[in-house]
Amino acid sequence: MKKMKALLCTGRLDSFSGSELVIIEFGQELRRRQFVVHVYAHHIAESLEASLLKAGIVAKSCDEIDLASYDLIYTQQNALSLLLDAQAVDQLCKVGFPYIIFAHLSPYIEIEAPLSRLESEIATRIIVNSEETGKALAAFGAAYRKAIVVPNPTQDVYISHTPITAIRKILIVSNHCPDEVLAARDLLISAGYQVDHLGEGGNVAMMCPEILHDCDAVITIGKTVQMAILANRPVYCYDHFGGPGWLTDQNYEEAAALNFSGRDQPVKKTADEIFEDITRFKPDIPHFYRKQKPFLIRFWVTLLLRDLKSHRRKIPKNRDDMQSLARVDRCMSIVCAQAFNNHFLLRYVLPRKMRFIADRDKWIQDRDGWIRERDDLIRQLQLQIYERDQRISERYSLIRALHERLRSPALVRRCLRNFSHRFAAKPRCAEDHDPIERI
Repeated sequence: MKKMKALLCTGRLDSFSGSELVIIEFGQELRRRQFVVHVYAHHIAESLEASLLKAGIVAKSCDEIDLASYDLIYTQQNALSLLLDAQAVDQLCKVGFPYIIFAHLSPYIEIEAPLSRLESEIATRIIVNSEETGKALAAFGAAYRKAIVVPNPTQDVYISHTPITAIRKILIVSNHCPDEVLAARDLLISAGYQVDHLGEGGNVAMMCPEILHDCDAVITIGKTVQMAILANRPVYCYDHFGGPGWLTDQNYEEAAALNFSGRDQPVKKTADEIFEDITRFKPDIPHFYRKQKPFLIRFWVTLLLRDLKSHRRKIPKNRDDMQSLARVDRCMSIVCAQAFNNHFLLRYVLPRKMRFIADRDKWIQDRDGWIRERDDLIRQLQLQIYERDQRISERYSLIRALHERLRSPALVRRCLRNFSHRFAAKPRCAEDHDPIERI
């Protein structure tokens, strides 16, 4: 039986952040369902390419992709539009469009907004990651008001039923960890807690069940929240937007509606406040943790495959209009790709370079400090050596002076004279007489 083929499209695969994990985990689940999975991105970092290969997902360039050969196409960040030139659209109009999912992952990042009418014309399904994103897209027309909320689901390998009775080991998961969280981490470590940081500025690696199951609580936002919920780990929802803190049955609905981004309560806390929140918290798993089905990617893929079985390729009649829309979309997608590239440069590359420069400057300052300390030590040693040489020189001078005095003729004559006088003045005893004279 011929395997079904899927193409997953995204803007960039550069770091282990939310949108990258969406692609990787979706691809892994499709591979588990015996799909051949290819991925396209404007740029793929070497570290991410290795993760894709490990998951059995093959990266493809524009020239290697034949859109008509796929049964399922998933696209986010408008990446598919760069592949939909007039020729590709003309071919798809002849053979029919495959099952296409357009995903929108943010209500405020411009690259996540629809481009032209082409999307609504060819989309089989339009999905959003939160109610907030769905409300933002509703203004684009009826097709977007029917968008399905798929709340960043993840794999069931994160499921754990191990109870948490005390919090001593905390995991921060963030690629943009705010200063107050880093300061709170130092306070927690001083108080005896073990606090690890996964992401930019800490251990840069892909999240996995072993890392999550090894901690007692998580400080994070976004997709990692769903992973922690499956793992039955308490979540302190807070990052660069702020956040509600510990997720409870009372604040869950508002936090979930905004994709656990923290924007539901965009209030910044101090390091002391975060420290107090965490140290006073008593582990208590909220009731909503039992509602895990929407957070499982296999649940959504099962629904998708049921829908895919009944899908029939759509052959549009207005081929000329579709080609015109494709030209507009492609031009806009090139602009969007450049905008996305600039966004990536400003948000990730520039901060990384700034951190590198700051680390380099700190290293230079530390090195200069070490050099100054070394020079001070050398000067102290030179001074000690000089003082020692002075003492040795003084002793040599004293020895030479004594030696000269000992060799002085006047001293020799005086010593001989004193010795002669002492010897001559000594009286002779009877015992000292010659024995012959005693006879």
